[in-house]
Amino acid sequence: MTAPILTVENLKTHFHLSAGILRAVDDVSFAVPSGRVLSIIGESGSGKSVTALSILRLIEPPGRIESGRILFRDRNLLDLSDAEISQTIRGNRIGMVFQDPVTSLNPSLTIGDQIAEGLMIHKNLTAIQAEAQAVDLLKLVGLPNAREHYRSYAHEFSGGMCQRVVIAAAIACEPDILIADEPTTALDVTIQAQILQLLLDLKRRLNGSLILITHDLGVVAAMADEVMVMYAGKVVEQADVARTFREPRHPYTQALMSSVMRLEDPREAPLNAIPGAPPRPLNLPPGCSFRARCAHAFGRCESEYPALRERDPDHRAACHLLDG
Repeated sequence: MTAPILTVENLKTHFHLSAGILRAVDDVSFAVPSGRVLSIIGESGSGKSVTALSILRLIEPPGRIESGRILFRDRNLLDLSDAEISQTIRGNRIGMVFQDPVTSLNPSLTIGDQIAEGLMIHKNLTAIQAEAQAVDLLKLVGLPNAREHYRSYAHEFSGGMCQRVVIAAAIACEPDILIADEPTTALDVTIQAQILQLLLDLKRRLNGSLILITHDLGVVAAMADEVMVMYAGKVVEQADVARTFREPRHPYTQALMSSVMRLEDPREAPLNAIPGAPPRPLNLPPGCSFRARCAHAFGRCESEYPALRERDPDHRAACHLLDG
């Protein structure tokens, strides 16, 4: 496997609220090799999006990155000034497709100007050069009548068209890593397939890496090389995609997999729901955060959080049941 282009080590991002400390990301570590697709999965509130925002230093008060390291090509992004991260990394070497494409676009600027702005800042292009390249990018992401739509505004576009614009802006500077946060949310199935294929095609064209945040296990199976499962701000399992689906080790991952409808004979394969709801990572008690929803929980689970350990080669999981 190629060397990691991005390495996150012991990342902690907390939100200091009047009710207490919300540990949205709590001691998370992972690596993304060049040219690979890492998918981060988990229910809402598990810390997926906050992890992505932390990488780009987009956490705002009352949140803050408490500790850890975010190494991009061996450069710790947490050591950079706000100006350095904005000018050299964010939107340049690391691009991001935000969860809601409509609200992430500025309604007062044309979509073309929003793409061209990044090119002028990071690539030192003139306005004329940036416009020409922005039109080419709109064509690349499959937006019809790209030149005419350059002067359009976001409210004139459908959700799928806005998503293509956001992707065009994210890849404008040919980033080494593209982070896509729920890129197919609220899109119909046909457009979803087009957007996902577009992301894969762009990854290959740019020879870059992709961090895909999603709750759609079908998308994970089709696109990912490696899967990282998060629950209540922590990583509970990480392995390659085939092993994650074939041999999930953590009870939460097993529950996620069993909740997927099987097509071979849906009449004999009932859809299994995970009982209860994820805990809010605010003033969590000691022990495993999944224990209240786990059918296998025992005494140790109430007092001690399980360590994330390698259970098989390149397969990590955090569960006392696996300790032997």
